Amino acid sequence: MSNAIFLLDEPPISDEPFPPGSYAHVKLVLDHRGRYPGELPDGVSTTHRLGVWHRPRHQWIRGHARVVNAVRTASTVPFQPSST
Repeated sequence: MSNAIFLLDEPPISDEPFPPGSYAHVKLVLDHRGRYPGELPDGVSTTHRLGVWHRPRHQWIRGHARVVNAVRTASTVPFQPSST
């Protein structure tokens, strides 16, 4: 895995290790006090700076406005069960 950002808005409930594999430029943004409870593999780091998550998220939303708007529209349509 490479070039990925994950927001952890709560402390992890386990200190299980990361799955085996190769990691490069993976960032865990911790939106809680404390540290990541487990050991991090090479290529994975943590930060408490929420801008590391919010900036790319907003850029993605701006770049995919059609998708975001379609999802918002679909989520406002009431569910109609089929009559089978």
